[in-house]
Amino acid sequence: MDYVYPTSVGQISDVQFSVFPNPAADKITINLPHPTDHSDLIEIFNTSGKILYRGKTSTNPVSIDVSKYTDGLYLIKLTTESSNSVRRFCKL
Repeated sequence: MDYVYPTSVGQISDVQFSVFPNPAADKITINLPHPTDHSDLIEIFNTSGKILYRGKTSTNPVSIDVSKYTDGLYLIKLTTESSNSVRRFCKL
């Protein structure tokens, strides 16, 4: 299992991206603010910090199947060459 344990907080540069629908039942769509160059990383974490999804962007928007996730709150982290950004979504 992969877990994330942050030990410090550096300077945060927020990349604006949207997640919909929120709340979601079967799939989420992530709208990136720029054309994808296949180097952006998307990760989904549960509230315990376990990584449930990790993938490079290949399209914009990005669709991810969340139908097998248990109901609850999740975090989506978008990592680009220059910044990181996190959004929340709720699975129903």
